[in-house]
Amino acid sequence: MCLNVNTSGGRQWAASGQVGKSPSVFVWNTTTGERKARFNLERNSRAVSAIAISPNADYVATADKSNDHYVTIFDVNSGDIIMKDKGGPDPIFDLAFTK
Repeated sequence: MCLNVNTSGGRQWAASGQVGKSPSVFVWNTTTGERKARFNLERNSRAVSAIAISPNADYVATADKSNDHYVTIFDVNSGDIIMKDKGGPDPIFDLAFTK
């Protein structure tokens, strides 16, 4: 459904999101295809509509296609949710990390 590649480190890491009742998010090495992390969004999220991976590949931000369009930030190394909040009624099509 969506894909994003980190902007530093030779674009070595990518994050992608799926469609489904409990969609998965994968972080993987763009050179080897090796999976670094996998997260599942909550049930009835429907899909990952937007995704961003931080420049250092430590965090992944997602927006889902539920009615409230939740934005969630995951710690790639621990798998923990760092932040989750309602995005509102309007769909989210893009996310980005900034300084």
